[in-house]
Amino acid sequence: MTNLLNFITEAKKAFYGDDYDTTAEAKFNYAIINKTEDDLTYHELWILANAYYDYDAERFVKMDLAAASFGIQIQGKGTYPGEHELGYDDIQGINFWRNPIRDNSHTFYDSTLYDYTDTLANNYIGAEYANSSWGDKNGTWREFGISAGWNNNFMTDSNGGMTVGGAGFEIDGNGIMPFIRVTSSRYYDGTNAYYLTGMLDNAYHPSAYQVSGTWYGDWDCDSNDYGAFFFGLRIPVDSTTGGKDTANAKFVVMYNTMEHASGSAINDMAMQDWITLLESGSTSIKGMVSGTLTTLGAGGGSGTIDTAMSDSSTNAVQNKVIKGYVDGLIGDANDWLTS
Repeated sequence: MTNLLNFITEAKKAFYGDDYDTTAEAKFNYAIINKTEDDLTYHELWILANAYYDYDAERFVKMDLAAASFGIQIQGKGTYPGEHELGYDDIQGINFWRNPIRDNSHTFYDSTLYDYTDTLANNYIGAEYANSSWGDKNGTWREFGISAGWNNNFMTDSNGGMTVGGAGFEIDGNGIMPFIRVTSSRYYDGTNAYYLTGMLDNAYHPSAYQVSGTWYGDWDCDSNDYGAFFFGLRIPVDSTTGGKDTANAKFVVMYNTMEHASGSAINDMAMQDWITLLESGSTSIKGMVSGTLTTLGAGGGSGTIDTAMSDSSTNAVQNKVIKGYVDGLIGDANDWLTS
């Protein structure tokens, strides 16, 4: 493949002249792949940036390790990567893939499950299964859905479905600042780790991860000149399985005051400045009333209003909750935004 690339480069120089710079142009390539895997035939056109397909090795190759690589996979026959194992053999798509920068801060190397010998030696995109837990896959090649391989950015399939990769997507409202995002992400508040599913205003998708059992987290914003909001499901991370502890999930509305945001970096946002305005779970419903998160009633659909509310009518409760938000936001009562 290297000899072929050199021949193409020399041919272009002969056609365009010796001064023609092919350095950047060589980063953009096409590939037409016809293959059969597990008795299923695939016909694909790939448009590649910072990558090419080695037909001899049947591997994608990353060119500049210090830059991300991208691939647009246009399928004329076959199915989504990974779908064949689930019994879906006819869901073609036009799929946008990303391979991150090849260093430890961008690419996660799970050496307990994969062998990266060929990956690192030949700059291949992907890795070899290398763990007995993979069963008959052990020793075979995996290209999709791992950090060193192709990761989903966006997919649109033959059934009309769309899948957004990563933590979610941003809506810029034709330039309205700050932006909103639909998120499926995870964050660590310094004590507990949670999954988030919902809407963010003036907040990036948070990140939370574990290293040797210790949690770390980061969360930034568009501009700390504004407050930030989240509303949606906040689900604790199950300490045993690492999955979602759905039994303790809550619907929440949270607000970040930006009180401790750094003045030197516009995107900095302090985790400690998040305040819960509304929290509804299976056992209780709480709302911010005059600066204090107050129990409004029992959860589980009982409709019981806490006795602390002097008027139990629905309208009165709603009015008191709204008043509590307003009192808090303008610094009335306990002045909770600045204390």
